[in-house]
Parts: sequence; C-alpha cells; structure tokens
Amino acid sequence: MDQISGNVTVSFDVKGWKAVEGSINVTLGTETQNIDYTAIMENSFETKTIEFSNVAAGSTLKLETSAKRAFIDNVRIICGGTVSTSTTWDGENWSNGKPDLTKDAVLHAVPDASFSAKKLTVERDIVIPAGITITVENEVLNPNDVTFKFEHGAYLIQNNNAAINVGPAIFERKSTPIYRYETLMWSSPVIGQNIREISPNTLENRFTRYNEATNLWDANVTASDNFEAGEMIAFRSPNDFNISGDSQTFESEFYGTPINGTITVPVTKNSKGYNAIGNPYASPINL
Repeated sequence: MDQISGNVTVSFDVKGWKAVEGSINVTLGTETQNIDYTAIMENSFETKTIEFSNVAAGSTLKLETSAKRAFIDNVRIICGGTVSTSTTWDGENWSNGKPDLTKDAVLHAVPDASFSAKKLTVERDIVIPAGITITVENEVLNPNDVTFKFEHGAYLIQNNNAAINVGPAIFERKSTPIYRYETLMWSSPVIGQNIREISPNTLENRFTRYNEATNLWDANVTASDNFEAGEMIAFRSPNDFNISGDSQTFESEFYGTPINGTITVPVTKNSKGYNAIGNPYASPINL
C-alpha cells in the first residue's frame, strides 16, 4: 500500500460462525489492534472501525482471527484525517479498540476486565466489580457526578502525579470479621470524607488520632473533621456489634474526589518516634 501512510482508518464487516470464536487481530505495519465482536452467522454483519497513526508507506494490512473462524467482508481503508485517541466501552465492545496508556477511555457500562487508559471519563452510573484494576496514566473525570463506585477489592491506579481528578468516586471497604470492642485503623482514598460518617454507630469518643509525643491515642475527632490525605484514624467497631458469638464484617464507603499525586505526611520524634500514617490511595501500595 504505497499510497497509504500517516493516519489511516480501517473498517470492515465481521460475524462469527455458530458462536463467536475469539476476536479479530488487525495489523497495519508494525501495530496490531485486537477487536471484539458479537455477531454470529445467523446475524447481520457487524461493522468495526479502528484507527492507526504514523503508518509508514508500503505497510501491509492483515486481518486474522485469534481463534478458529470468522467471516470478514467489505474491508475499507481511508487515509488522512485526525486519528481519534478515545475509545468507549458499551458493555460488550470498545468502540475504537481496547484502550491503553496512550488512548483515552470512556465508560458507559461496567467493564468485564481490568484495563489501562491515558485518561478515564465516566459518563454513566457504574460499579466496578471486585477483582478489576483500572490503571490510568493521567486524570479521572466524572464531570456529571454520576455514581462511580469501586467494590471492595477493585482498585484505581494513577501514574502521573500531576494529574488532577474531577468529580466524585465511591470506594467500598470491608474489615475482617470483628467484635464490638475491636479497633479499626483506616485512612481515606478521597478528598473531603468526613471521619465520623464512615461509622455512624461508633461512639463519638472512640474516634482517635495517635499522639507521638505522649504515645497515646487522643479522642480529638470532632463532628466536622475530614480525613487529611495520609492520615490514619483509629476507631472502635460500631456499638451495636456483637460482643461474643458470631463476629461481624464492618462495611463502609468513602465518597469524594480520588486522591492522586505525591502525599507528604510530617513525622516527629519527640518521644518514641512512632507515627500513624495511612495509605492515601485507591489501591494497595508497595513498601
């Protein structure tokens, strides 16, 4: 294809055999994109469109199945124009191929697998299931304040410390089974989370901050106090939990804009030098 170079759009019609057997790998030059489809033999063809950038003249186009059979028809190639750098998940397919750290992602439905994106925009109410990790190079945007919830065990990772997030997210957290007089130590992955609201049935004087100078936990959390980034708060389990018998799992949610960037927490050594520091991010951290 000596006459085709630069930004190239490839579209084609596809459907599977009696069942979908894999996906379609589309290679143009040195780049391969993997395209999912849902149509089968008894259905109409499904049209797919993908975009490539910086294609060298003389590149070869190849379409092949990742497993077994598929019908492909009406392959079309358009040269020139601006390549879209965004792809949208509709619950079954990505509109412009799978996202990566160089391609923006837009969520209109619950993803069925972990993925990476350059920027993430959420435009529908979505709950991210446990077991899924979303890795974003830059910012996370929820411009319309839709419900964007991560179940306990689902994680958000951001690479760019300078990225500024917009809009709220919800992060569910669960404890191991506990009894009434046991203490939890939590920190917040979001900006603006009120401390007492994470456990309304805990006695007010059982929310505490560690005091390095005295080596004690001070009950100085007020009704209006929010978590500071990286602040560790100790609090007793709810006062209606069992004292004996069956233990119970404590569950709560953090609501606010996800914390991102480098977080600095001052430490002191006036006494024994112990300091209480929490994880400020929406995923586990390496220590």
